[in-house]
Amino acid sequence: MKLIDFYTGYEIDRELVFTERNTENIVLFKIDLWYGYFDSIMRLISVTKKLDENGIYYSWQSIRGFYDDELWECKNVDEFLKQLLDINTLDNDLKMVIDSLKQICQSTIHNKNKLYLEYL
Repeated sequence: MKLIDFYTGYEIDRELVFTERNTENIVLFKIDLWYGYFDSIMRLISVTKKLDENGIYYSWQSIRGFYDDELWECKNVDEFLKQLLDINTLDNDLKMVIDSLKQICQSTIHNKNKLYLEYL
């Protein structure tokens, strides 16, 4: 399993865990993410079209989806990847996080797996 940690040092705050899982529900790729990074990234996404209600940005904006469930499946990984690809930032920490999120999305799509989020 590949693990990327962007949460250590922020343990007092909320955490988001992104996991790529195969058909046997085995975790292949995991990103532990400080919610502050995630919130900052979401604020950089510019929306120009109607959002998919099963997408990450829609859930973040409406405070639904992954906020409600212990393990929430992102059913539109393509949309999230496209949104991440469109972000331009000079912040090196955010760039590293965005690049890692792109990696897990690309891996999920390429391997035909599922992407899950947990809000802890």
